[in-house]
Amino acid sequence: MQHPLKTVAKETILYSFGSFALRGCSYLINLWLHATRLSPSAYGVITEFYGYLALGQVLYFLAMDMAYCRFAPTLGQQYTFNIVTTLLTLTGLLLSLTIWMAAPQIAQITGHLMHIRYFYYVALLLPLDTLLSIVHTRLRTTHKMSQLLLLKFIQVLAFAGLSFMLLYFPMGLAAVARTISTYLPFITVQLNPEDAIFIANLLASILTLPFTFPYFKGFRWIWHGHTIQRMVRYATPALLSTLFLRLHDQLPVLLFRSLLPSAFCNGDTKEAIVGKLGMTYKWATCFAWGIQAFKYAVEPFLFKQTKHNNSPKLYSQLMYLYLYTACLALSLFSLNIKWIIQVFLPSAYSHHFIEVLPYLAFIHVCLGIFYNFTISFKVSNQTFYIAWITAGGSLIAWVLVCLLIPRFGHWGCIYATMSSSIAMALSAYCIGQSYYPIPYYKKGFILLVLTFLILASYPLWSEKLISLQPGFAYLFLNTITIGLFYAISKSLKKMLADQAVCLS
Repeated sequence: MQHPLKTVAKETILYSFGSFALRGCSYLINLWLHATRLSPSAYGVITEFYGYLALGQVLYFLAMDMAYCRFAPTLGQQYTFNIVTTLLTLTGLLLSLTIWMAAPQIAQITGHLMHIRYFYYVALLLPLDTLLSIVHTRLRTTHKMSQLLLLKFIQVLAFAGLSFMLLYFPMGLAAVARTISTYLPFITVQLNPEDAIFIANLLASILTLPFTFPYFKGFRWIWHGHTIQRMVRYATPALLSTLFLRLHDQLPVLLFRSLLPSAFCNGDTKEAIVGKLGMTYKWATCFAWGIQAFKYAVEPFLFKQTKHNNSPKLYSQLMYLYLYTACLALSLFSLNIKWIIQVFLPSAYSHHFIEVLPYLAFIHVCLGIFYNFTISFKVSNQTFYIAWITAGGSLIAWVLVCLLIPRFGHWGCIYATMSSSIAMALSAYCIGQSYYPIPYYKKGFILLVLTFLILASYPLWSEKLISLQPGFAYLFLNTITIGLFYAISKSLKKMLADQAVCLS
């Protein structure tokens, strides 16, 4: 019988391939387009507004993906789809109307009076993204991965193509501006790259929406108060934890401009510094994709194994596998990121904040460890602890950001986020073990600590090998790294062989 961890590994690779192939290509193309056509100051504005957009996505979707997966088997796919779509459409329209009406006040609070129109774009984007997310959830719960990847491919291809057209051909942007001024005269479109990016994103979502129409077949408006109450109650812990985690990720960037002293700018504007930092954060996002892929693969597998007596041992092996893979990816990322950025980004961005990238990736790894530790809460039905721990982590991040950014600049963001991520992971471990003890292997955590200790020096090793050409130095170091982790993988295989868990 195939070991359960091999099943998880295969499903993670499947999700990762789709995520990296689609989102990775989109990210690289759009990062290159944005970096070559936008100044750091302009990208700073984009960074902040996409931070608001990320927070809005959580509030609009209400963690209904969790409720959908939970209730679809008992209520039926079509009924669950109908009631979730009804709920999120109505709440989304209400939230967008609120943003629309309060845009001047929101712009004043956030210091974006010159960019009020971007809040209108956000109000239009969020309901569209919510509808697309509902369809994505339906396809995921019905295991239609090829159709899900196709929809995502259409969206990212449309966004990349429209971004290229609007950024490089001003006539296209002018035509869109005339159309908007005709039908939405209260929105003033300016012919600049920032507007082009928002419009490209909006048009990409609109163009993708017709491809989801077949999945709306049989849809009708349903409002059943008791069922909605049950779904909302079930999703509330996940909503709160997701919102707090998103705040944990976005607060450093959103508060950076207002907290950064002018002494750290070195002749740049604060918006330019935010733009360079935002570009750096984008490059660390690939680790978030990997963690998301791991989460998608583990969630269906998780509760299936709880009935077995050996499940704690299996969850321990799952953590060890995660730590091994994360340390390998972190090492290769830290070793190669410098030359990759120099290839893809212009000098206005590429020479700034590279040194923090390995630590940003490490923060994502810590969040993945936290997610693994929450298994104890999920299988013991104590999920409200996840919301409390993430709330505490967000509070720690907010306090440390306010204290450290004025003193350490961009490093203050790293120190604050890393400290809060580690605090959340340790809290989840300590509390979770009292409800559902899992005998975690210490070797994986020792490997993570050793990987962290060499993060600072890893990118410099290629420069120390002055006797070799840069290309040969990178080849040599990558070969050594892969060989070392291959040797470590032998112990992982031995562990799985010696402690195989035979589950039916």
